[in-house]
Amino acid sequence: MPHPHEPLRLLDGLITGLRFTPEQAGDAPTIVYLHGGGSQASEAVVQLGIAARNGYPGISLNRPDYLDSASLGLPFDQDEGFYVASAERLDDAIADYWAQHAGESRGVVLQGCSVGSAMALIIAQHWARQSAAGTQRWPLLGVAMADIGALPYPEREDLWKTTPVVHRVLDLGPWIGQVDFGPEWARYTAGLGDESPGVPRAEILEYNGGWARNALGIAAEVTVPVLWRVSEFDPFWRGDDEAVAAFRTALETSSPYVDAGVMAGASHAIHDGPRGRSYLFSVLAFVELCRTASITPQTLERRPQR
Repeated sequence: MPHPHEPLRLLDGLITGLRFTPEQAGDAPTIVYLHGGGSQASEAVVQLGIAARNGYPGISLNRPDYLDSASLGLPFDQDEGFYVASAERLDDAIADYWAQHAGESRGVVLQGCSVGSAMALIIAQHWARQSAAGTQRWPLLGVAMADIGALPYPEREDLWKTTPVVHRVLDLGPWIGQVDFGPEWARYTAGLGDESPGVPRAEILEYNGGWARNALGIAAEVTVPVLWRVSEFDPFWRGDDEAVAAFRTALETSSPYVDAGVMAGASHAIHDGPRGRSYLFSVLAFVELCRTASITPQTLERRPQR
């Protein structure tokens, strides 16, 4: 039976979502989930339900320009700017949530899927800058990312540029059909479905545009632990040794702990495929590591091998 959840409104309704509350949370971190492209907050019902049953509170947010979260009102023919503007609004939403519920949790672990992962990392970059200036509004303990990378396949560069020049692309089927998600047994099972709210065109243009240009620089500024997985059969992001090493190296610039690699036997939208549940539990293990590190930071110190 799914864990019960309740609707959530933040910033006077600019951002909406779902809230999952465990029976006893103690000082467990709060998981803040950011959904992938063409999805919505309900994408995290299984993940955050499992988390809540194991004592971890969580919220899943409808990102800007999705469902009843307000639009950013940005141009839909540009390939940069939408992610940063979205991250800034989501940062404000998390600050609003934290102001109301700070006493219920030790801190926040961001979890993202695909575009949601990109925005989670941008939020972490901004948080690091705020922390350095002493202006952070909520405690960030870690970032868990999946279905995103830093080095795209070159043949995908122009894929989204041929979509209709409209605010929201309602059906990505003709474009999704041009890419190979790997063998049938590894693919996601849910798909976008009839309930998909569509995808803001600015978001998909930036996927292989501004994000691909800026990802390594963003990663280098993140100062909290990071868990990153790209699927073996991801059709959008390279998962070869060179690509994984490049992203890992960038993340290790400032992060005290990086667990980066390929999720074997998975395709894009890892959580919806055969490796989904094992990935979800790996996220919970990471969240627990973030709690431990926030209490005893020495556990993550890099020491010479004995």
